[in-house]
Amino acid sequence: MPVETWLIFILSFMIIASIAALEIKDILSSIVAIGVVGLGVSIAFLFLQAPDLAIVQFLFEIFALIILVRAFLRKDYHKEDPAKINKILTGITVVTLISIFLYSVPALNHLPPFGKPLMTTSQYYIDNSAKDTGAANFVASIILDYRAYDTLGELTVLFTAILGALTILRIKSQRNIIETAKKKKDGMTVIVKTVTRVSCWMILLYGIYIILHGHLTPGGGFGGGVILALAFLNVMLAYGKKFTANWLNINFLYDVEAASATLFLLVGILGISIGGAFFANYLSKGELFHLISSGTILPLNILIGIKVAMSLFLVVWVLAGLRFEKGEEV
Repeated sequence: MPVETWLIFILSFMIIASIAALEIKDILSSIVAIGVVGLGVSIAFLFLQAPDLAIVQFLFEIFALIILVRAFLRKDYHKEDPAKINKILTGITVVTLISIFLYSVPALNHLPPFGKPLMTTSQYYIDNSAKDTGAANFVASIILDYRAYDTLGELTVLFTAILGALTILRIKSQRNIIETAKKKKDGMTVIVKTVTRVSCWMILLYGIYIILHGHLTPGGGFGGGVILALAFLNVMLAYGKKFTANWLNINFLYDVEAASATLFLLVGILGISIGGAFFANYLSKGELFHLISSGTILPLNILIGIKVAMSLFLVVWVLAGLRFEKGEEV
């Protein structure tokens, strides 16, 4: 099935979910409908072969849902009193959207067919990215060199969303983790623990490989960071939260997560003083297809991998310790 068909289906599903979020009176159901819209955007990015954007959108949607559910947990429904001004604003909105659409039709006719991008800029990337950046992976050279500022924006969104979610949930979660560990035995069977003892290191090694070779092969910090997070989650599921807290030092992971975003920004700032531009690639490009090459792309990939890994694991860690008893005040 063509990608266009899938995108039309996803867009239609998102429109239906948006209307449902506005019309449903139950607050929790409305929040879930909002989450469906964000999930649709993430899936659309995957179909458009933009996994970095898909990961950021997916994580941000999770954190937004956490905040909304926490804020409206004790509210059963919402009620909007009808007002005359609402009908006027609705009419103005409809007329405005129709006008924008009609004026946009001539411009849309000049767009290339789907899947055939404008080649003025992309052709330059294809012809010169290896020479300019020293990276064999064109995607890595674009998101971490030519358009590293965009990647900084993605990390900023990710950092802000995680900061908000963890601020809301962390205190209650830590308390519940301790209480839960006292009530029941942590972890799974001996067989699961034995397998995990070996597999977690293999997963970690694979994640590190994906990150370090992101400038040479498909992968990089976003994909490798997810793999690293899965290794930590594997340990948490097999051995339990109490063992994981002692093994990983959770407070230190919080510091590492924040430091990785700060160092990413610092690399960009150093580009101003050393390379003459924000996020300039001022390190030695090395030799093409060698591991130590591509200038600042390699360290930026490492920082992204650390950031994504810590963010994913810490959010799941906090959610795993979150418990709400019936009638509990939020």
